[in-house]
Amino acid sequence: MGAHNLSEPDNVDRASQFEQLRFAKGQQWYVATAAVTLLSAIFWIERSIRLVRWEKIFATVFIGLIAGFGICFLVKLQNHLKEVRLTIGYPNDLNPWWRGVDVLSVLIGVVALAALVVLYFLWSHQVSAASPA
Repeated sequence: MGAHNLSEPDNVDRASQFEQLRFAKGQQWYVATAAVTLLSAIFWIERSIRLVRWEKIFATVFIGLIAGFGICFLVKLQNHLKEVRLTIGYPNDLNPWWRGVDVLSVLIGVVALAALVVLYFLWSHQVSAASPA
């Protein structure tokens, strides 16, 4: 009976680590969704009003920050997933960072592509006559 009690905390800890994996995977999707949503808002603003040159420059920096921080957080979450996998101790996992990297790549690609599309449409319009050359 004593040995059973010793393993119960281990089972609880292991279950919480698996919950950490599920949580971090979900957070990757939330980060990518938030980044694309913010980029979509910038796209909508740009399509709704004509931006002058300095506003386009500001929007370009903002787009870069959104995409950059989004991608950075996605990679940080992947690093967290690796650490949790190492803590759980998957015996056959030679490089736990690479597990799920296909999903990470798609999410990074979506954020980067969304940023590039917004930048393209932002700068494809002629600059307003009110802006300095």
